[in-house]
Amino acid sequence: DGSVLPESEVVVEYLEDIHPQPALRPDTAEGRARARLLARIVDLYLYPPVQPLFGQLRAEERDEVLIEAKLAEIGQALDLLEHYLDEDSRYAVGGRLSTADAAIVPVWVILTGPVAGIGLTEPFAARPKCEAYWESIRRDSVVARVIGEMHEAFARFRRG
Repeated sequence: DGSVLPESEVVVEYLEDIHPQPALRPDTAEGRARARLLARIVDLYLYPPVQPLFGQLRAEERDEVLIEAKLAEIGQALDLLEHYLDEDSRYAVGGRLSTADAAIVPVWVILTGPVAGIGLTEPFAARPKCEAYWESIRRDSVVARVIGEMHEAFARFRRG
């Protein structure tokens, strides 16, 4: 109908509302709150410092001060995610694919793909829950398909 929803978290919630099966919201109120919390951490603290790094990918001369500052901010956001991710779970919260995974995975693809080339080589190495989550979530067939599509898009972006 021409409506525009510019915020990714709002888009995910909208899609969940109009297509509730299979459910992407955790079953419990606590689980749903934690899923929203993880999505908010990504939207407010992780993705904002990632955005300026895209401009550095093709820069003739990279701004090392900017890169260092943004990588530090990314590290702080990853520390928050490390704290709130489910312990020993394949998924971010609730033991199954959720809206939290929909928020986290695309940004982590960016962190481990294009942004890795400008200084963020092992973002999860000192964060065992993040590292275990990233290793396991990529084995989910839906997530693997999304990651593949994102890698193809970034390859086209690099070719210009």
